[in-house]
Amino acid sequence: MINCILLIMKKIILIVSILLLGVFTKLNAQNRLDTISLYKTALKQMHLDQPGKTVRATTSRQLFKHINLPNPSYNTLDTLGTKFWHTKDWADFLTKIDTSKINDYTLKTNNKPWFKTFKPNDTRNVTITFSPIIFNSANDKALFLIRYSRAGAGGAVVSAFFEKLNNVWMVKDVLQLILID
Repeated sequence: MINCILLIMKKIILIVSILLLGVFTKLNAQNRLDTISLYKTALKQMHLDQPGKTVRATTSRQLFKHINLPNPSYNTLDTLGTKFWHTKDWADFLTKIDTSKINDYTLKTNNKPWFKTFKPNDTRNVTITFSPIIFNSANDKALFLIRYSRAGAGGAVVSAFFEKLNNVWMVKDVLQLILID
């Protein structure tokens, strides 16, 4: 009798494990689709989606050193608190971000890069580096940073804020954080 109960319990644990694995796989697949979509939308919005732009194959969490959270644009005079990040939902999201717990990842699926590479050694080429994307718990707000630079010509780091409306990611704002000489 006890052996029968143990066998049933093992089967239940196995079934639950398989179901959970399926849920996590779907979540990761959806998150990956959102990630690709957000990066491509940002490139298009900033007119960086044309030939001559090379996207690095791995994200760089080090870019977060350029942003002051939870007030992302501390160098902008906003004494009235009218910027979108002062609203409760954005403020809650930004104050909970701990950049020390964010990991880098590669920008490819099944060893296939998400972006084409154009002449990486060409000095006219612009190199683009993305930070990892940070999503809020409801998966309807996202933040990431983008560094773009040209050898010998400088560049910039910008923050990209997105909000999902009717299941479509929309640009909320793009803020220039620093210029690089």
